[in-house]
Amino acid sequence: MKWYALHCKPHSERIVHHQLDLASVESFYPTYRIALAGASAPRFRALFPGYLFAHVDPLGVAPGLFRWLPGLIGVVSFDGHPAPIPDALVEALRARAAAVAVAGGPALLDIKRGDPVRILEGPFKDLEAVFDGALDGKARVRVLLDVLGRLSRVELPAAIVAKSSGETLSRPDRFRRTRGRGRPILTAL
Repeated sequence: MKWYALHCKPHSERIVHHQLDLASVESFYPTYRIALAGASAPRFRALFPGYLFAHVDPLGVAPGLFRWLPGLIGVVSFDGHPAPIPDALVEALRARAAAVAVAGGPALLDIKRGDPVRILEGPFKDLEAVFDGALDGKARVRVLLDVLGRLSRVELPAAIVAKSSGETLSRPDRFRRTRGRGRPILTAL
C-alpha cells in the first residue's frame, strides 16, 4: 500500500475525505482552524486546498472508486500513471500539519496585532512595520508602515511578512500647529 495525492474540486476535500472513510480507505486531510469575525461555530480550512492524501493499494481498490467519487477530479498522475508519495514525506506532512493546527494557521503563526514585522520581498523589502491584522478569507495581511512620519496601512501577501526581533514601533509625539484648514493654534504667553 502506498500514499497517493488526490485532486479534488474546489471546496470538496471534506466530502471526498468522508466518502473515503465510508469506503474504508485511510486518508489524510490536513486542516487548521480559523476564526472569522461574527462566526459562532469554528471554521476549518484545508492546509492544501484542492488536495488530500489516500493510503491505498491501487490494485486492491474497486476500479470505479476514484472515477465516480463525488467531488474528486482524480489521482495526481504523471504520464498516465498515479504518482506514489513516500511514507516519510506523509509523516513529515502530518507533523507539520499538527504544528500548524496548534498554531491556528500556516502563516504568521506567532504574530499578534501590534508586533513589529519585517517585509521580506517587494517594493518595501527590508522595511520594518507594525502588524495590524490578517484579512479574512485571504492570504493577505495589513501592516502599518511609517511613511514620511505617518503610519500608513498597507496590504501585503502574508508570505512576505515575518516577525521582527525589534521593539514595537511607536509614533513620536508631535505638537499640532493648526486646528485644521490652516487655522493656527494660538497659545497664551
